[in-house]
Amino acid sequence: MRNIYYFIYICIYECFIESKIMNIDGWISEFERKMIIQRYSPNSIQNYKSAVRAFLQLAERKYCHPMEVKEADIEKYLFWKIESTISEPLIKD
Repeated sequence: MRNIYYFIYICIYECFIESKIMNIDGWISEFERKMIIQRYSPNSIQNYKSAVRAFLQLAERKYCHPMEVKEADIEKYLFWKIESTISEPLIKD
């Protein structure tokens, strides 16, 4: 599971930090392409795209330019996602 968070981090960094404009749909398409090449399952791709899109939408509201996002911001978001997933209570029928 940790490898996917690193992969998401790298993709967010490549797509967001190195870009000059905010183009969420383009970045999501590139992210999806990279995951397909690495042979992730369709369900995994959809889940990870959702997480990346949520970060990019949050960053778009918070920052005026992609260069304002720092590695620490991405790491904090991923840590929050990991922690919130771990602390979610299990629902039993």
